Amino acid sequence: VPLGPHEVEITIDVKGGDIQAADSSLLAWEDVTMVPDEVSAVAKTCNSAVLVYRNVVLCKPLHFTFAGKGSGYETVQVSLDEDSWTRPLTRMEQRHIAFLQQEVLEQEANDVEPLEQRNEALVVETNQKMSLAVDEITRLSKNVAHLATQLQHQVEKTNALQDEIRQLSVKP
Repeated sequence: VPLGPHEVEITIDVKGGDIQAADSSLLAWEDVTMVPDEVSAVAKTCNSAVLVYRNVVLCKPLHFTFAGKGSGYETVQVSLDEDSWTRPLTRMEQRHIAFLQQEVLEQEANDVEPLEQRNEALVVETNQKMSLAVDEITRLSKNVAHLATQLQHQVEKTNALQDEIRQLSVKP
């Protein structure tokens, strides 16, 4: 159980062995090995103890060996996650967690409002751009229609002039 930023508490039950060997149990990570800073017996039974290790690096894989190296006990990996915590949270920890949760919710709420405002502003800006684009397309369509009409008139004038040239060239 992480008790603080760098403190680990391990509760052990010894079956068929000597609980006194708990004093030399090792917690290791990478190339660091340490013995417990505190060992206290569990009140209900004489085969259980609580080992407290301080200044532990919690972001590295941890390995625990009961009674130290050469004792014949196997080294096991220690995983520190919410499911492996055995002690209930203190009131102070619960209040701190509630405060942090509230802070996160408020931050999310504050982040959502500006996001909605930015989205609305983007929608308004896009609508304005679309309106300008539609106006431009309408203007260009009118210009194309006008040019098409002028082209048609030019074609008609050209045809009329060609007919006149033909008639003039046919007359002797």
